[in-house]
Amino acid sequence: MPCNGGIIFFNTTDLNNVKATGCASADHYVHDAQCVVYRGPDTKYYGRDICYGYNEDTITIFDVTNKIGNNTKIISRISYEGAEYIHQGFVLDLQNQEYLIMDDEYDEVEAVTGPASVNKLPTTHIFDIRDLENPKYAGNFQGKTRNIDHNQYVIDGFSYQSNYGAGLTVWDIRSIPKNPSGKDVKEVAFFDIYPEDDELPGGGSVAFLGSWSHYAYFKSGYVYINTIERGSFIVKLTAKTPAPAPVCNADNCLRAFRANTIPGRLAESQAFCSSFLARKRDATAVTKTYALQSCTRTTDVAAQVSSACACIPSAVVPL
Repeated sequence: MPCNGGIIFFNTTDLNNVKATGCASADHYVHDAQCVVYRGPDTKYYGRDICYGYNEDTITIFDVTNKIGNNTKIISRISYEGAEYIHQGFVLDLQNQEYLIMDDEYDEVEAVTGPASVNKLPTTHIFDIRDLENPKYAGNFQGKTRNIDHNQYVIDGFSYQSNYGAGLTVWDIRSIPKNPSGKDVKEVAFFDIYPEDDELPGGGSVAFLGSWSHYAYFKSGYVYINTIERGSFIVKLTAKTPAPAPVCNADNCLRAFRANTIPGRLAESQAFCSSFLARKRDATAVTKTYALQSCTRTTDVAAQVSSACACIPSAVVPL
């Protein structure tokens, strides 16, 4: 494998005579990389050509300003607990390069330590890159349903992620510079292209199916999603705001679902709701007699049941 599988540079000034000029081979295989003109706070490197290499076991930061021969330099390398296959990532702000986010394609599958090993939820890792020679792990945020995270791209403070069976997920990541722990990151949109696994434990499957990548840079706002099983989809966000928290008014519908005086009612409601909320349902999916009898405030039974389900504690899903 040329250059130990590292980054290879090509001079494309003359497209009729493209030439390889050099490479960055010191850290061997680079699975993916983002190369930028550095405009972050580390003044030592300002204006230089920097590549963030996603190299299976580390994020490796290269100075690739000299692209002739093998004259690049590794600035630093960093890993983290539970790293399995450091796959791909993106700098949050190209005009103020302080943080990057990254996906590990195998931590949901194989990790025995780290955040993804606990619940098998897709985990996006956050790194502080304000000091290129001393990057730090800052935090992470997780998806809502089990699957595997994959390619992601940052546009105007939002991360567009292809997460295999969960399809496209869009996150508002503008909070990270103020809170790099990831706790204030919010999901603002999703498009599920593999609903067959929605009712499995955890709301999805940790499997290599669904959406592998997408393109979200059209000026029109359309997003092109490619998939493994179903060809392509073209979608457009209707809003970039998180879903509002449920308003849990104690009406007869919600009381019937909780029914603390009836042994086993809450557990029964939790089991029903985990399936009912997994997909968009209509009234024909309401199978509980107590729901049909109590959720009669309006003619939209399904909406009332959804509201009630959102207001009861979630069932604990076994790993």
